[in-house]
Amino acid sequence: MQKDRADILRALLVANGGKMLAKDIRKRMHIKKNHFAELLRVCDFAETKPFHLDRRQTVIILKSELVLRD
Repeated sequence: MQKDRADILRALLVANGGKMLAKDIRKRMHIKKNHFAELLRVCDFAETKPFHLDRRQTVIILKSELVLRD
């Protein structure tokens, strides 16, 4: 179940340019706050930061996956 939700989270972030407010993602996924917080702890591809206009809100940002060159 968590893997499916993680895939949905990644797809939502990719579709919206890599950034999205946490409350908007949570509402689109139809999950409770405590389940969403648990999902964010598990996902290593996303990071959270406070929204620059309103620090009470949180922005979920898709981490870029850099490939190191030899």
